[in-house]
Amino acid sequence: MIKCLPFLTISFIIVFLLPEAILSVDVISGPARSYVILSGPLPVRYSFDKILRRSYLSLYKRNSDIEIAQQLVQQVRAGIVQFPCHTVTSPGSYIVKLHKADGTVITSTSYFNAVWPKFNLTIPSSHTAQEDIHPSLLSSPVGQDVACKTQPSELSFFLDVVFSEDSSFVETSVEHQEPNINLRQLNTSPLIIRCEIFDRAGFYQVILREAQHPDVAISTSNVMSVTWGDYYKLSSVQKSIFPCDGQLVVNYTRPKCVRRADNVHMFARISRSMAPVC
Repeated sequence: MIKCLPFLTISFIIVFLLPEAILSVDVISGPARSYVILSGPLPVRYSFDKILRRSYLSLYKRNSDIEIAQQLVQQVRAGIVQFPCHTVTSPGSYIVKLHKADGTVITSTSYFNAVWPKFNLTIPSSHTAQEDIHPSLLSSPVGQDVACKTQPSELSFFLDVVFSEDSSFVETSVEHQEPNINLRQLNTSPLIIRCEIFDRAGFYQVILREAQHPDVAISTSNVMSVTWGDYYKLSSVQKSIFPCDGQLVVNYTRPKCVRRADNVHMFARISRSMAPVC
């Protein structure tokens, strides 16, 4: 006789866990997921399953517990919170976190990169020292423009005029530094570079940098080839009898571009058979 075993009834309780909130950064673009510094506010889009009262967003740099900025979230289920234009002032990787009123982290965005704004810097391709007048540096934005109306005081941009004896730029020297560059003005009007800076034959480039990250070239211009111009013309009498009757007159023609330190020097070659030149 076969005994039937009682059926075992197993119940499964399936619980669907829905996220309480969703965050995303609106202005990141491109494969690098980048936000361009000074391009405008940093908008963060959020949506809730239910309204979280007194919740707030905080911005952090990767691998740092220091809160950079904080913004309260409106008491609605979906919206956009904007961090001000000058919140992010250095390149790197960032994240935005959503907190409850007690500080508990509910969710966060993906990490996104902050990058410097890029520019096309253009200078003349050739220049003749002493003859040509002040060259102009032209600039145009690459990608997003600089939209912030003011530049935060902690940011200090400058231009390096770099010289190299050959076009490889393996060995370079900084011939001149142009401080206090405003990026918005750089976009709207050409920058005049004094011609006396280019007083050596060789190759020059202009590099945009930021004082807190001086080793980083934000943007680099094309190469300008400079040739030496022999435009100083000096002439005087070829013979003179010592002692001179009056002064020895030296006639000269000045080029268009003259360095302030340029001087006319006179040298004498003395021999036993010749009287010294006056």
